[in-house]
Amino acid sequence: MKEIKKKTPEGRRCDALRRHLRCRHILTSSEMLPDSSEQAVVNATVREIVILAVFIIVISVISFIMTTPALHEFGKSLTDAFTKTKFSGYGESTLSFYDIKTANDFWTYSETVLVNSLYSENWYDDVKPIKKMDDDDQNALLENVILGVGRIRQLRVRNNSCILHDYMVRNFAACYSTYSKSAEDKDPFGRRRGTAWTYNSPRDVGSVLYYGTLATYGSGGYYQKMERSKGATRSVIFDLKANLWLTKGTRAIIYEFTVFNANVDLFCTAKIVFEFPPTGGVLPSVSFRPAYLLRYQTDKRITLFVFEGAYLLLLVYFTIEEIEEIVFFRIRYVKNFWNYVDLTSLLLSYALIPLNLLRQFATDAAIKKLRIVTFEPEYGNFEEATDYQVQFDFCIACVLFLQCIKLFKYFGFNRKMGQLNSTLKYCRSGISGYTLMFVIVFFAYAELGYLLFGSQVKRFSGFITSMITLFRTVLGDFNYAELDEADRIFAPIFFISYIFVVFYILMNMFLAIVNDAYADCKVEMVIGEKSKRGQLMTTALYSILNKFVITRIFVPQSILHPKHYYITVHRAETILKACGYTEPDIMGVIYKCGGDYYKKNTKIDVLLLMKEGDRNVYEVPPMPDLPKKIAAAKVTPIILESEFLEQNQRIEDIESELVDLSGQLDGLIQQITNAVSGEDEEED
Repeated sequence: MKEIKKKTPEGRRCDALRRHLRCRHILTSSEMLPDSSEQAVVNATVREIVILAVFIIVISVISFIMTTPALHEFGKSLTDAFTKTKFSGYGESTLSFYDIKTANDFWTYSETVLVNSLYSENWYDDVKPIKKMDDDDQNALLENVILGVGRIRQLRVRNNSCILHDYMVRNFAACYSTYSKSAEDKDPFGRRRGTAWTYNSPRDVGSVLYYGTLATYGSGGYYQKMERSKGATRSVIFDLKANLWLTKGTRAIIYEFTVFNANVDLFCTAKIVFEFPPTGGVLPSVSFRPAYLLRYQTDKRITLFVFEGAYLLLLVYFTIEEIEEIVFFRIRYVKNFWNYVDLTSLLLSYALIPLNLLRQFATDAAIKKLRIVTFEPEYGNFEEATDYQVQFDFCIACVLFLQCIKLFKYFGFNRKMGQLNSTLKYCRSGISGYTLMFVIVFFAYAELGYLLFGSQVKRFSGFITSMITLFRTVLGDFNYAELDEADRIFAPIFFISYIFVVFYILMNMFLAIVNDAYADCKVEMVIGEKSKRGQLMTTALYSILNKFVITRIFVPQSILHPKHYYITVHRAETILKACGYTEPDIMGVIYKCGGDYYKKNTKIDVLLLMKEGDRNVYEVPPMPDLPKKIAAAKVTPIILESEFLEQNQRIEDIESELVDLSGQLDGLIQQITNAVSGEDEEED
């Protein structure tokens, strides 16, 4: 039996060191390698591009697998049902949701459209019903089950929450300001009992913030649950209306409910909001947020598990690689733009993990709460779970966007693919000065429009709104009639001066800066020296494209099928002499290329010249003052085919540019000559 040799401690340490070095080699980025290690740089670049492509595919699958057209259709159908249905207003007028302007319109909408859209009590038609539905089938739009019951929530401000002049205080007994956290009313009112008349903390309500038109509304307030049927819910609304639930201190009333569609496995949390500004009137708005909350209970759960596992492995890889770069570059790490892209992407990627877990826990808790049998119906609160899903979608969308942008890091090393990067680099200094000038002019016009038209034109009712309106004006989206109606004197002055200064002057300056930078970029492509790392990156990129059989699209045909360049015998002789060839060797090489040494103007094929020249290895004639080793050494002419072709192409491009320039100068001289001769004729 063969004896197994045990490794010594030194041997085990050597094996561990080799494994560590192999691991470090895998995690070494191409930027950490010196340019002299050509093959290592190419291999590292190929690895980075492949891993980045795999990561983009993984993120795309995780993002798109739970994003379907059904999300939009689900939300749109519910939005249309609650906002486009007509109802009878005051007198004989017919209103829709966005026509609501008074408290009476609000109550009428709540008693008719809201209740009828929430509960389908009869088949097809409520006026002439075909058949009454069962109590369990009274769903929103027939297909959407209301989870638990909905609720009505109110947010109020307290009396004397605004500051008045002493003289005005004597004339006004009550004063209610705009909604804010400091002005929010938390005292009981009306009946002073029950959740509808006493304040409930955000923890008891369990809602999320709502960003309305006038303010951001908190998650607490006064609320009343609705019932499971249309008649009972209408009775709840009648009771609140009869007991004056809506008062001067009311600043927002929010209808909240959650529906579930089993056909597409989608949840939708809905908020129908009516804001009551201190100036009077009503500002209605809605928020319907459909989401897949049961991601791991579908037929796609196995695919999700596989790709999420791959995502975690790649995230660990990118983290270790980033740590390696920080340790290697130290302070130089912060000088690279792409490092900021990597760090931002990593932070957002790690944020996805807790958001995914929190959404799942919140969904399970909400479902568990609905399963508890109680005498009083429970509100189906999936707001927190939907909010986590919205944040998850935002983060994963940003990660996917940054990873796609990162592809420019590798495409930028190719001159044609990197024109965008080069143009931005050349126009950086010009754009910085232009941006300061543009911001000053733009802000000046924004505050001017806000102060002149803010009280009468909605698009200029706020400073931020005024800025957005001016941006849209540059793009051609404007309504001059509103400005003219607000002020017939200053409107034309404001509009014409803005269009002239911003559109005709500043925008054309911006285009001129970019055009000049692009022209410099084109010149650099023709005559500029290509960096060694750029050549290595391009080689790596072409090798990947060649493996995927898409070289015909992306790889220049001159690389796949080099052109045959021809030069004169005289030029070939000059080049070969500069490379150390003797006259007999030059004659032999030219003869093998099919040329005649004594006919200097005849042309020979460059590729054939390179091929025969590389084979011509000759002995250096012995010299008496040199050592024997040096005298006997063999010398290979240093002439690379790729470098020769590249330099020859550059010379031809320069010659072509000079020919065009010469033609333009000839035309200019001719025009000047014609103008001078015309002036002489006029003088005669």
